[in-house]
Amino acid sequence: MLGELALASLGHQPLLKWPGGKWRFAHRFRARIPAHRVYVEPFFGGGSMFFVKDEAPLSILGDLTERSIRFHVAVRNGALRRCKKGVRLSRAAVARGLRGGASACEMLAWAGSSYHGMAAVQQTGIDRVKGASYGRAKLRRLADYEGMLRRAHLTIGDFRRTIRLGDKKGGKDAFFFLDPPWPGIGGYSKKYARIGGKDGSGDELSPKKVREGIGKVRGKAWVIYNDHPAVREAFCGRRGKWRCHRIRMQTSDPSRGGMRVTPWILATNYRMGR
Repeated sequence: MLGELALASLGHQPLLKWPGGKWRFAHRFRARIPAHRVYVEPFFGGGSMFFVKDEAPLSILGDLTERSIRFHVAVRNGALRRCKKGVRLSRAAVARGLRGGASACEMLAWAGSSYHGMAAVQQTGIDRVKGASYGRAKLRRLADYEGMLRRAHLTIGDFRRTIRLGDKKGGKDAFFFLDPPWPGIGGYSKKYARIGGKDGSGDELSPKKVREGIGKVRGKAWVIYNDHPAVREAFCGRRGKWRCHRIRMQTSDPSRGGMRVTPWILATNYRMGR
């Protein structure tokens, strides 16, 4: 049965704006994160939760998207020191950031010049770019970002491999945060997440496959999704260790140039207090 969670409203902002980023969610729920020694995030993307939450002794961060992991590896190796005063925003920055082999500074400009990262290259937000300097406030804390990433293990690969590694390293002391591709989100799922069909059924990243991949871990886990029938079928309404919590979040709406409130589901493998 779905329960309504009371929300608690600090940490670092992610360096990259990423399609489906969860910075607002991470900011509001960071106080609810259970105690853990090992933090595991198999769909890392822009790393909103990792940068907002308190740092764990060991973090294991994985993604199939090479651009995400290679950018953050470059950051921990000092690549953003070349643009510590910020990067210039422009339409050209989007093209440079999307090309293969883009530098970390070019990717930072790409993220700032487009609306919500890759998903917005075709959206109207790009028309509002005015050549301003971007990222200066974040880059003043660059040493913090570099240190956090140096203490983390970053890997490119299948989410199940990251989960297995986290379970091996952390056992009951691990906390898993999964933000998989969401089913039914227009062209986003197909273009960026390799989800087949509107409900994602049958795909290796479908809610059912994600539940199977995370189902046997010994630590505590959160899985965040949109409120969708495929998610409810996979995680909700069945007896077992998964519990679904309905939450309402403000999200960016590029088509309207503002914000809207949408229903989400947070599935947990333990009983979470209100």
